[in-house]
Amino acid sequence: MSYASVMVYVAADATPEPLVHLGASLADRFNAVLIGLSARAIPPPVVADGMVIDEPTDVDIGLIGAKLADKGKWFNGIAGGDQRRVEWRFSLDLPNAALTREARSADLVLLGQKMKPGDAYNALDPGSAILKLGRPTLVVPEGVSMLR
Repeated sequence: MSYASVMVYVAADATPEPLVHLGASLADRFNAVLIGLSARAIPPPVVADGMVIDEPTDVDIGLIGAKLADKGKWFNGIAGGDQRRVEWRFSLDLPNAALTREARSADLVLLGQKMKPGDAYNALDPGSAILKLGRPTLVVPEGVSMLR
């Protein structure tokens, strides 16, 4: 079996360096393009008694986009080099929705094993993602950076 593209999901607020290294080694093994993806949802407006109390501004949205672009620089710094083809994608959307949509361009998807507790808008749920992806998915335990 051969893979032309390997996608690694990188949480917006995490630095899963071992997962990226594993994705890079698999991309090298199959001479595939390595695609990094991150997503962060724009927080919804806070409404109370029919009135909008707090709403994200264009500045807030710009800061989220800048943070995801910086994550791309981090990803390229780790995954780039050695003549490897690398792409970075990000989305201002719910992580599960973004991954489901973008996984259409991947032959293999790598995910972290644990769902980050807390923020439902920014945490990827691996179980739900696996059910929706329709792609071979490798769920990688934390700290694993190579396959034997």
